[in-house]
Amino acid sequence: TYNGEIYNFQEIRKELEAHGYGFRSRTDTEVILAAYAELGKECFTRFNGMFAFALWDKKEQVLWLVRDRLGVKPLFYINQPDMVAFASEIKGLLPALSRSPRVNGEALYHFLSLNYTPAPFTLFEGIVQLLPGHYLMCPRNGPAQLSRYWDIVPSRVNDANTEEYLKELLSDSVRLRLISDVEVGAFLSGGVDSSAVVALMLQHRRSSIKTFTATFHEASYNEASGARAIANALGTQHEEQIFKCSVL
Repeated sequence: TYNGEIYNFQEIRKELEAHGYGFRSRTDTEVILAAYAELGKECFTRFNGMFAFALWDKKEQVLWLVRDRLGVKPLFYINQPDMVAFASEIKGLLPALSRSPRVNGEALYHFLSLNYTPAPFTLFEGIVQLLPGHYLMCPRNGPAQLSRYWDIVPSRVNDANTEEYLKELLSDSVRLRLISDVEVGAFLSGGVDSSAVVALMLQHRRSSIKTFTATFHEASYNEASGARAIANALGTQHEEQIFKCSVL
């Protein structure tokens, strides 16, 4: 069971086809299965994308829970001596708890300090997040084992080429995310980051890009004018949606 997208699945698929694998669909889901059949757990290091999946190896009697490198997609689990349960939402695991849900005090502290709950914590005792860049290996007859399969590796770049190198990385990152069976668009605020993303999208797509901006009557929240200026400069199909803020 799988949620997400493997951005480089076409590249991996070509390699697998060269090794004799046949495919019945054009999906990245099927590529995950074939890559595991060929490479075992080493395939996890090859996946570039946002994903969370569970894979049952019937032959080895092992369940693999895997989360993407930076933890874009959620994956929660309960690990007990006699049971492992998992879900993409916490509410899916509440019935599996052995007692009524209790608040995790340490997680609450982090939430009140940071405005979010960092992995592996959740606000419920007994329910944890799978860490980004990690997998949980769950043998049928043995304890589950948590392991890291990916981490950031610092590298030195020649100062003279830093700007061009960054541009290439951003451009390739955007290109990979444009691979889709449906239309793609972008949220546009008029700021540097979203404007750069849309500009790079247009370098890889000949057709016009659809952009969207949420606007507000309150001037302190409203970024419509900046977004509109960027949309006009880049020639996107731009839409604005007004949201009204009310005080109860």
